[in-house]
Amino acid sequence: MVLDQPLLNTHQVAALLGVKEAAVRVWIGRGDLRAIRLGREYRIAVCDLESFVDLHATRPRLPPEARPNTDKTLENGNWLAGHAPI
Repeated sequence: MVLDQPLLNTHQVAALLGVKEAAVRVWIGRGDLRAIRLGREYRIAVCDLESFVDLHATRPRLPPEARPNTDKTLENGNWLAGHAPI
């Protein structure tokens, strides 16, 4: 259900994806990104944003057991999971 998670506005989606807000509005206008219109504003459900990202990925998602460990938690100034410090 869409209301299980908070809805994002176009500014938040743009910030998450590192694009301009105008790009998000174009995707909505083309029907690429599903959105809910509330008055003059759009809201995007997290599940719809995830579907959009998955659809535009360059390769299929790997199952969890096949994904590399990307834990980047800092402990004593060193990156965990074999990552070198910056």
